[in-house]
Amino acid sequence: MPGRFYWKTLSDSSAVPLIVQSISGNTNPFDPSSLVSAGAEFDATMALGGYAQTFSVMDRAAMAAIILPMGRLSGEARTRTGTSVNQSSSGFGDPLLEFNINLIGPKAQQNIPDALRYEPGFSFDLLADLALPIGEYDNNQALNLGQNRWYGRIGAPMIMQLGSWVPGRRTTLELLPAVWMFGENDDYVGQKLKTDPLYQLDAHLTRDFTDRIWGAIDGSLYKGGQATINGVEGRSGMTSHSALPLVTRSTTI
Repeated sequence: MPGRFYWKTLSDSSAVPLIVQSISGNTNPFDPSSLVSAGAEFDATMALGGYAQTFSVMDRAAMAAIILPMGRLSGEARTRTGTSVNQSSSGFGDPLLEFNINLIGPKAQQNIPDALRYEPGFSFDLLADLALPIGEYDNNQALNLGQNRWYGRIGAPMIMQLGSWVPGRRTTLELLPAVWMFGENDDYVGQKLKTDPLYQLDAHLTRDFTDRIWGAIDGSLYKGGQATINGVEGRSGMTSHSALPLVTRSTTI
């Protein structure tokens, strides 16, 4: 998520987030485990649309949201036999359900005076995500928008106010440490895919340019997420979590 996504606003408010990205690389951007396919090159146009609703729980600010990835994904890779394979997929990915509640920080903004007096100071939240495995999935190919397995995330979004809280001069440092957990995909091109927990740290330094325009410097760090296909382990690393050749199903006549 971009910076300021976990800023607090009036309770009982609604929002419709929309994020559009054009991405290329050797990982499937629709797969949060960031499984690396050695020698592959993927191109994707991905849109994240959704709906978010804010409310209060015992005077604490909370938010529930549903986020739906959609778009098109294509790629070319070499199989274990050295042949080149082209695959593509389009449609909808796995919907993500999200719940976030503030544990440390100002109380929920119940009315306009609360909003006018609000300053985040130091804000600490608890975040829980769960993906529903109903996205587009073809078990004859490794490249898909849906992941054919349950997965989710537990995180702790933090916001630190830097300086005065005046529109046009607001500055924040925002951190999101989290851990992703994955179920098994027992039909990954006819094989079983397992993934270890993936640890994530996102950071955003945000600054107002005007009352209505702001920018951010962002960074992400990932560790873990080692993948295993039928007992064959990939290589885990600080930014490349696993490296496995693209697996394809073939039939000999």
